[in-house]
Amino acid sequence: MSLAEIGREAAERQIAKERGPITVYGASDDLIEVEGAIEEEFSYSDDENGDLLAFSCGVVLRIRYTAGVWRITPVSGAEMVRITQAPEDDDDNYSDRAVISTLTSWVVHGTGFAKVRDLNKNNGSE
Repeated sequence: MSLAEIGREAAERQIAKERGPITVYGASDDLIEVEGAIEEEFSYSDDENGDLLAFSCGVVLRIRYTAGVWRITPVSGAEMVRITQAPEDDDDNYSDRAVISTLTSWVVHGTGFAKVRDLNKNNGSE
């Protein structure tokens, strides 16, 4: 790693520290809340696979409302997010909370996700 890259990473860490973390959680039964350095509220699509939040830092989260509890799982960038799970039977604490402390400029909300197919799997040809 070059000195320039080390300097850039140090500057990004400092900016992220100054902006503060981003927290993601579910509210009511139809809202996805993003708070902190980015403030936004998204409507939950109620898709059986959950909704996706993609952040500029590379974190992708899947959020689902099921059985009265919001569940958040990392799809990508798990090492950059800390998730605190909500208990199953607590009416006052019904949402996991995800905290991202990495420098992030934007977030995108949606339901679709595609990735490179596994080239090691048999693709139907012998």
